[in-house]
Amino acid sequence: MFNNVLVVDSSYSLLIYLTIFNEKKDSTLYIVSDGICSEVRNNFKEVIYLQKGVRGFIDLLIKCVLNTKLRGVLLNRSRCRFYGHDHLFFSPPFISRFTIIEDGLSNYCCSNRKFPVSMLLPNKVPGDGNNIERVLLSGIKDVPTEISNKVEYFSLKKSWDMLSVTYRDSINSLFSFDETELEFCDALLLTQPLSEDGFILESEKIEIYQDIINQFGNMKVVIKPHPREKTNYTEIMTGCVVVDGKYPAELICLNSKKINTVITIFSTSIYSFSECRKVFIGTERYPSLMNKVGTYSSCELI
Repeated sequence: MFNNVLVVDSSYSLLIYLTIFNEKKDSTLYIVSDGICSEVRNNFKEVIYLQKGVRGFIDLLIKCVLNTKLRGVLLNRSRCRFYGHDHLFFSPPFISRFTIIEDGLSNYCCSNRKFPVSMLLPNKVPGDGNNIERVLLSGIKDVPTEISNKVEYFSLKKSWDMLSVTYRDSINSLFSFDETELEFCDALLLTQPLSEDGFILESEKIEIYQDIINQFGNMKVVIKPHPREKTNYTEIMTGCVVVDGKYPAELICLNSKKINTVITIFSTSIYSFSECRKVFIGTERYPSLMNKVGTYSSCELI
């Protein structure tokens, strides 16, 4: 019987849980899908993987019946604490005594889901359901009023610094973080799964990132792909160093690796970096992307 269950599909949110709730690491059942790559999820002993897409619903039903660990959790929900995301296709059975863990800008925005998705996932903002007790946020934007009474703020860096060196090393190992990949880096480009999430075509995404790299042609740009991306940037972006690890970008700054310039289109991971030049490219330069995700203006932060 597990005391804690993490329902998550984001490496960033997984990192937050392992850092803030470090004492629960070995008493947790991890329920994930393809957002947590096999290289990472296979490092957990107590993990249940659910396929993505329509097959995922069938997979969930089968495992609810045949998997003794999952069945035990569902039959004894009053004895468990649940953490993670309430907007996943496999979230509904676990929404009880639930703590939301931040997953980016979606935690600060109201959604407009359409039928039939709205029937399965009715919450306009992650965390506004009746069975959600807490919402853990870093405070990168203003909080929607629907969840303001449930929000608890956290500092990932402060929590990380309180961990033992041994435990921090174990997290780095779990995500295969390799600091040497970032040697001699002038600028770090944080890419996003824009084609994987269906916003634009793969070819359009490649054109956008090639254009961004050309804008910083006088610098040594290191590409940090998002953990969910399938794009082989090593073959496409010749002359650029590409980080191979599937770790969240936040691990770079948590390990005190100093980067002079960080570049992104609109990834919230950039907010984790301090004392550096932060460049938001935005979407106004790329109409096909802007039409899908909205207008993000270009700007620089120090």
